[in-house]
This record gives sequence, C-alpha cells and structure tokens, in this order.
Amino acid sequence: DHPDIAFWLAAGDLPTDNLPGDWWIFFDKGRDLFASRVVLPAVGNHDTPTEHSQADCSTFLTYFDLPSSASRDGVYRIDHGPATVLTLNSEVLSEFEAGGDQYLWAEDQLTQLAAETRWVFAQWHVPPYNVGDRFDILDQYSARETTELFDGTVDWVFTGHEHLYQRMLPLRHDAQLATSGDYGAAADQGVGYIVLPTAGIEPRFGVRTPDSPAAYLRNLVAYPHIDPQAAEADSEVGFVVVTLTGDTIALQTVCMGVGEQPLPPYVCDGVSYIK
Repeated sequence: DHPDIAFWLAAGDLPTDNLPGDWWIFFDKGRDLFASRVVLPAVGNHDTPTEHSQADCSTFLTYFDLPSSASRDGVYRIDHGPATVLTLNSEVLSEFEAGGDQYLWAEDQLTQLAAETRWVFAQWHVPPYNVGDRFDILDQYSARETTELFDGTVDWVFTGHEHLYQRMLPLRHDAQLATSGDYGAAADQGVGYIVLPTAGIEPRFGVRTPDSPAAYLRNLVAYPHIDPQAAEADSEVGFVVVTLTGDTIALQTVCMGVGEQPLPPYVCDGVSYIK
C-alpha cells in the first residue's frame, strides 16, 4: 500500500531459528514486495543457527546480497539521496562496547557522511532502550555504549527483539531525556529510538513493573501509554513508515490488531518535526 517507498528495514528475526521452511515462508509471503523494493535486513537471534547469540550468519548472507565491511558480517552502510542507514549486528554485543569493532566502525562511518546527507538512521536487533519485560536488562546495557556516538548526529534508531512496539521520548546517551523534549540534532535535543512492532508473530504485552530495578524505563516511553501500576501495555502487529521531505521528517506507525482480532490498518502513533 506504499508504492513510493525507496527501501524498507527489517530489524532481525525473519525466520525462526534459521529453519529452512521458515525462510521459505518469509520469501514466499513477501515475494511481491521483494520483487520491487530493496530490503535492508539486520541479523537477529533467530536468523542464526541457535536461538541465543550466535556469530554465524552464513545462511543469512546466502539470502541477502549485502555490502561488506571491515567490521563483521551483517554490518554495512547504505547511502540513498539525503539519507544514510547504518546496520549493525547485535549478535556480538561485546563489539558495541567503547573501543569494540562495531563501535569503531560506527564512529568511522559517522565521520564520513556525505555533504548531501541530511538524515542518519541506524538499525540492529537488540534494543538499547526497552521497557519490555522479556529479556535480560543487561542486554540493553551492552547495546548502549555505541549510542554515545549518536547524539547530535543520528536521527532515529530502529530495533526489534521485544515484540512490543515502543517509541521512546527524545534521548541522549545512557537513557538521559533531552532537556528540550524535542527530537533533533541540537545539543538540547535527542535521538529517536523505536522498538518496531512485530510484523507477523503475535505481539507481547509485558512491561517492567513499577517495583523493578529497571522501572525508570517506564518514564522514557512516549508510546504506548503505560498506566502507573500496570504490568502490561497495548501492543499490535504493524510497521512504521518514515517520510522525508526536505528538512521535515514524519513517522507514522500503522497498527493492525492481533492474530485473533485483526484490524484494518490504522495509524496508532506518529511524530513529525522540522530538523
């Protein structure tokens, strides 16, 4: 329904645990889209031979003709018009630490932006900021160090993994709210972080509880609304559309209900601003 898109991002977990049959389903269901539009995929924990972190993404690279980098398989850069997209591989989170290979790669790429680049995006699988309750909070901390490079340069970061759509408030590095409360590249503005809605498998609803050591994450979420004492939040299948028009960016999140109660696509969240 969006024939004008230039490309689309898939932030990991395309099959289940690298199963050949699930890869077949992925490409079969997406055949019309894949025939006409470029997909930029990131490696997720289910795109490799084991459910847990696994550096072997050889099957993934068989299916996708991706640019190579000196950093690691599944790490690459795309420049398209005024936009640059950096894709990292969170299957090796140790490389996100300051001085790690992917940290240094991202740092190098951000110093080599083209003169015409107006918008910078990044994607990988494991979120650095995530209020969902499914995964070890330490994974978030491991994914955060690289984000210190993003303040004032990267506009939006897209991740997956949690199956709970989340749009964070404008953040500076290490979960600090931007003082202006606005998204943007100025010193008082913040980067946008999105945990993408699941595109197929059922969404999850659980969030960190108010008595959790990570309860501070509840105060970082712009969407969905989380009731003060609730242990769950609204969540649906969906996708995000990003539109760039000169100095203006608009993000619209399209929700489609859940498996037993599908809904016609509707815009459930969105934000736009002039950079």
